[in-house]
Amino acid sequence: MHSRSITMPDRAARAVLIGAATLATLAALGAAASPAVAGPANPYTIEGVTQVVEVINGDTIVTRHPTSGETLTVSVLGIDAPEGQDCWAAQSTQFANDHLLGRAIQLNPEATQPDTHSAGQVNRYVALDNDMDGDYAIKAAREGAARAYTVDYLRTSDRLIEAEAAARAADRGLWTCDGGTPAPSPAPAPQARPAPTPPTPAAPAPSGTVVNPGAFCSGGTGVTSTGTPMVCAPGSDGRNRWKAAS
Repeated sequence: MHSRSITMPDRAARAVLIGAATLATLAALGAAASPAVAGPANPYTIEGVTQVVEVINGDTIVTRHPTSGETLTVSVLGIDAPEGQDCWAAQSTQFANDHLLGRAIQLNPEATQPDTHSAGQVNRYVALDNDMDGDYAIKAAREGAARAYTVDYLRTSDRLIEAEAAARAADRGLWTCDGGTPAPSPAPAPQARPAPTPPTPAAPAPSGTVVNPGAFCSGGTGVTSTGTPMVCAPGSDGRNRWKAAS
């Protein structure tokens, strides 16, 4: 038997083949060991998560669940926003539009609060995802878009009071209004008082004897209380009665 010596080029080729086979094996093992990467979770499958479809004012919104279609009018727990003609009402509503409209939020009830507001809205905390404050009421109070509206049993009371104090100290938002109190609607300009309507002159008293139409009479002429001339003449029964003078 004849042996064949391995030259340097043969050794290099074998090394390349062995290396390629090893990389292929490691790649196959890695692919088998790596779990599939899941896509982003649908947030609307989480309890309480829904979408803001309308902003009524700085503390009242309308939500609709994209799948179930459930629609709620929500009074945001923890704040009281100016509205109508109050100072900073328009800016407060715009702040809510900027931070809530079209966004996925999570609504959470407060066990110590009534479930519904006196006007029919549901009372809910409005939680924000990927947000420094994590709660819309705290964000609005911190930026001066609303006042903190706290009671002893709100679990966010301390943070709301702290957020409002920061807005007051910095004169942010509604705290730039007169004394931090929304200015009342401007009083209407005074208007000239209309001239009094002159009294209607009383009808002149009828002249002559005042008689009642149809009453019996013995002759002569007279007038009714409204001034209609009357004459005493025979009636259909042959007896004299007061009749309108022709």
